[in-house]
Amino acid sequence: MKTISKAIIFTVISVSILFSQQLISSRHEFIGYNIGNSNPFYPQVNEVPDGQSGVTALAVGQDGNVYGGTSATNGKSCYLITYKTKSNLVAEFYELDKTIKGQPKIGRALVSGQDGFIYGGTSIYSDTLFVFADSTRNKSYVGGHLFRFKEGKLSSVEDLGVVLPAEGIRVLASDPKRERLYGLTEPGYRFFIYDIKTKKLTVRQDVDLTMEKENCYNQILLVRKGLALAIDKKGCVWGSAYKNKLFRYNPEGDKLEVTSFVMPASYGHTDRDGLGALIASPDGLLYGGTQADGVLFR
Repeated sequence: MKTISKAIIFTVISVSILFSQQLISSRHEFIGYNIGNSNPFYPQVNEVPDGQSGVTALAVGQDGNVYGGTSATNGKSCYLITYKTKSNLVAEFYELDKTIKGQPKIGRALVSGQDGFIYGGTSIYSDTLFVFADSTRNKSYVGGHLFRFKEGKLSSVEDLGVVLPAEGIRVLASDPKRERLYGLTEPGYRFFIYDIKTKKLTVRQDVDLTMEKENCYNQILLVRKGLALAIDKKGCVWGSAYKNKLFRYNPEGDKLEVTSFVMPASYGHTDRDGLGALIASPDGLLYGGTQADGVLFR
């Protein structure tokens, strides 16, 4: 794996202003909306309450519409939203607390199942990365829920259950071919598999992806927990583990392992970086970016 040396220019779209009834920009580059109700001049707009409107998850449905999930900063419920691309309109809001109580966050955990449903996961934890699980885990938390809803009907939310007690759902990835969801929990960083057809949940606790117990005496060695998963052309799932290594799950042999592939990093972060983003391209390569130094690699 080689570090990409050439500069890469990104077209950045600010997702925090992508949805709303209130138009705040109409430049040709993008159209931005505000779903929060912090503007007193638009009381007629059906907005998400202030403090609960941060858009932290997006998924494109089979119907062509964009579905979003929010995270609350005030401890209250997160929301689901629907943006209709053809009419350029935020058409629906739904407070998740109406179906699943006590869940303030939908993070990087909203995906299309390619079966007419959107799947998601909840959490109470922030994206703080450089922490020990045992010192941050809220033992009174029931745990992050998997859920789904029919495209075009947010109120059809169905609770699919808790993955692990006291653990939130950090990230999700969807494999439509195998009808599976893959995910990571937080703060414990456990890999799990959910079979959509059989509704079977498997949490893989046999492979340690963080080595926290071995490294707890020295915080410098603590792994940054990844924020991304990617599925390659063969159906293998990739993510980041300890010491800048990538882990791989092969569904053919049901094998989860920490590989010898090491993400590039600058001096001082060679054993403690984590994935910020990861995608699988049609050419068979994985493209990723790290959190600490912002290194792009393939």
